[in-house]
Amino acid sequence: LRLRSDFEEDYILKYIGATEKKLKTTPAPARQILHSMLADLYWQYYQQNRYRVLDQTVVSGSISDDIATWDAKKLVDKVSSNYLESLDDAKLLQSVSLKMYDPILQVAEGSRKFRPTLFDFLAHRAADFFMNEEASITKPINPFVMKDLSMLSKPDEFARLKITTPDSLSFHFNALNLLAQLEKFHLSDKEPDALVDATLKRLEFVHDKINQPDKDSVYLST
Repeated sequence: LRLRSDFEEDYILKYIGATEKKLKTTPAPARQILHSMLADLYWQYYQQNRYRVLDQTVVSGSISDDIATWDAKKLVDKVSSNYLESLDDAKLLQSVSLKMYDPILQVAEGSRKFRPTLFDFLAHRAADFFMNEEASITKPINPFVMKDLSMLSKPDEFARLKITTPDSLSFHFNALNLLAQLEKFHLSDKEPDALVDATLKRLEFVHDKINQPDKDSVYLST
């Protein structure tokens, strides 16, 4: 796909079509990787066509399969659902070493200690999307708002925290859930690198978004 982009026009639409077809016949865990790639392709398409998409009339009821007719909500929902599907069967993904995927990754020196498994890699990709403010272009009636300072607690406490909201599709809610899964997964690690990395990411995110006057002192204390 990457090589074809050098000489094909409308390559993203062709990538999307080809990848959607492969999903039906691809077993796990390669299927989850394709979902993550597909999410990124849909998001690239949105970013390249942002102004046209945002001017698109919101369609109710049945929506055409033609991506060119989709409004922003439809496109973002498609990105979101593919990122969530990329984490289907978390236990399987947690058992798969990321090392075998080096041929399709840009590997930085020492990065393996922060992303030891396929679950880490895919979960961080998804969390990065849900933390992206531009992605939250559609606002629900009852949006998820961070108010509980426990969201700035240490990893073992945060992993036990029950986060609920009527807006289960909230991007910030999904980002917190993914980061909680990452921290819970690494709580018992002998080496703390992956856990600390996920925790610092969550703390910075919550500190930036939470609406509490004492957030600075709690953040620094943790």
